Amino acid sequence: PPGRKFRRTKGERLLAMKCPLIAEAETRKQVMAQARAVLKEVVANLHGIEAPSDKPQSEDRLSETIGISRASGNVHAVHSLRAVVAFSEAALSVIVDNLPPSPTSRKEVAAVALAIQKIFMERVTKAALAYANYLLEKSHESHADERRRISRELHDRVAHSIMVAFRSLEIFEMYE
Repeated sequence: PPGRKFRRTKGERLLAMKCPLIAEAETRKQVMAQARAVLKEVVANLHGIEAPSDKPQSEDRLSETIGISRASGNVHAVHSLRAVVAFSEAALSVIVDNLPPSPTSRKEVAAVALAIQKIFMERVTKAALAYANYLLEKSHESHADERRRISRELHDRVAHSIMVAFRSLEIFEMYE
């Protein structure tokens, strides 16, 4: 069946790329969920239906979740882009292999390729924004932590210096 061939082809391509996205069970599940969601959306798009409105919120936020988990796991965004290319190639080759010959098959393949590209790019954009926002937030937290550390250190030094000066004045008054 076409679905089985797609899974095998996609997995083989990701393994050949030594893609860290399939190294762990959790990220592998995310990748597979994303692939299923994209294929569903491609089919809906090709039937002239806009993005399904009955999507569960978890499916709708999947790209953002993936972007955040990639950033927090120190997986560079380039691996997601390579996976998109592998998915696109695998999906398109399965579709081309299963299309019956017809005078309009080239147009059909082009429509499928454009639908796949459009949907993947929308999802990659969401994931990339979540990835960047996560890293910016971590950078902001790091800067805030450093500012707090410096202010504590300055406060402690100044308080200590004032206390030493105060004690010195007290001692001076006692001997005067």
